[in-house]
Amino acid sequence: MAPPRKGTDRPSPRAERTYKSLASHPALAFMRAPDTPRPKWENLDYYTHGVDTRTEEHFRGAAYYGETGTKARVMMLFLWLIAQMLPPDSDASSLVSGAVAQGLPAGEDIEDYEEVIHELVDTFRRPLPDHIKKTLESLCPRRSDAEFEAFMDLVRESYREDVVFDYAVEDAPSALLNVLEGVVIVPRKPGTERLIAWCMDKFFMG
Repeated sequence: MAPPRKGTDRPSPRAERTYKSLASHPALAFMRAPDTPRPKWENLDYYTHGVDTRTEEHFRGAAYYGETGTKARVMMLFLWLIAQMLPPDSDASSLVSGAVAQGLPAGEDIEDYEEVIHELVDTFRRPLPDHIKKTLESLCPRRSDAEFEAFMDLVRESYREDVVFDYAVEDAPSALLNVLEGVVIVPRKPGTERLIAWCMDKFFMG
């Protein structure tokens, strides 16, 4: 994403610190990217890859901050993908505030970031950009409910019972932002399956 044009409003100091916090999130340490001429974080900045990219405020604002902003956009998209898998009446505020809080300097109070977090949550309630949505939907085959359950039963039977972690995003929205060692995640719902597929195929996690 090109830097904003001269004369446009720079993000607030609070927004800037939010981007820096997200850019230091531990989840980024577990993302990989294929070797290409493009820098690693640009490879993973899928928000900017589509011709139909919209200009949500904080994705645009992060463009002021070089690699830090690119890493922040990667994390913002990750949070957006997770939020889209939650039930419509769910509040993603805890997910977003928890992610931001992890990278704040000592002494900073997450409550001081309420306005920026509210703006991010509003963004994550909107539909994903078309190119992201199409890619996400292409990662897993369409199955009936019965076919999905039968397939996941086969997956469970392939591993010891004590390492299987049956998971749906709404149970613990932030779980995929953390290292889950010694377990095999088995999605309970198709949306969770697509999210896990994105983590593996697009963020090269796991």
